[in-house]
Amino acid sequence: MSGADRAPEALIEHYGAADRERVGRLVAASRAAGTSRAYRSRLNDWRRWCEDRGLEPDEALSDKAIAAYIGDRHADGQAARTLGLAVAALRFACRTTGRGVADGPRTRYALQGARRLDAGAERPLPSLRREHVEDVIRGIEAEATEAEDGSSKALAATRDAAILAAAADAMLRISEVAALDVEDLAIEPDGSGRIRIRRSKTDQFGRGAVQYVPPATVARLAAWIEAAGIENGGPLWRGVSRWGKAGDARTAKRYIQRVIRERCEAAGFPGITCHALRRGTAESLTLSGAPLTEVMRAGRWRRAEMPLLYTQAVDAADGAIARFHGAARGAERAGG
Repeated sequence: MSGADRAPEALIEHYGAADRERVGRLVAASRAAGTSRAYRSRLNDWRRWCEDRGLEPDEALSDKAIAAYIGDRHADGQAARTLGLAVAALRFACRTTGRGVADGPRTRYALQGARRLDAGAERPLPSLRREHVEDVIRGIEAEATEAEDGSSKALAATRDAAILAAAADAMLRISEVAALDVEDLAIEPDGSGRIRIRRSKTDQFGRGAVQYVPPATVARLAAWIEAAGIENGGPLWRGVSRWGKAGDARTAKRYIQRVIRERCEAAGFPGITCHALRRGTAESLTLSGAPLTEVMRAGRWRRAEMPLLYTQAVDAADGAIARFHGAARGAERAGG
């Protein structure tokens, strides 16, 4: 589809060649790479839907057509979250091609209905609390101890233990884990550490954040750096060859995600992702008595909705109603 496929590049088509290059570079940097890929995927899906119905994608952009698209795609099994992303992509395409926003009340109500239906069918969010992460890590470290010194198995286990510890303790998103460099770790005199998060989902302009990590996790990170022979900085996570040598290239997000999933599954915790570690640490912090504001600060959440969702099961067992009934039972026993 002409306008949507070229967005936001359509904004710069009337510039000269040199200006197009300079402005195009800045326009491309206006959105995170992940957002650009997601928008492109959803715009392509819209184009396919239109073509299947003999519609021209740009001309078909209307509130009625987008609502029909949502209805069809939701019936096909697409999640409301994916459909919401599609609406955002179409809205962005409209803005960058100079036309008014095409969606309206039909789109809004169709998307709201999809969200309500999906909410009724959602499964509990998977999580792995920090104490269980420690169980997984100890199993990995036992594997490293049992493996032959200098083997690929020993080196990979040392790395994987450090990945899980850092991801859980610093409450990192998968993109933040993958982006870590050796220089992002600072070790304090007491053995604890500070991890610098240079950019994140909620920090697109790279203001950065610093996260505390305990001495045990610092020791695991240091053990990996030493065993991998990383001397000149650069990517923290690297591949391990069959000969037990660490490479130079940065490990991809999907590989780190696979490491987390497979290591946790081997320890008896299936379905665990990096985000499940993040949720689990939020639960552990809540159980330890940390107030919501501190959990939000630790997880770098701007709004309270997500941490409240992640910790609702924990809060239910220690919330106002539970405390009230506990106090009532205590008064009954005292009076009896």
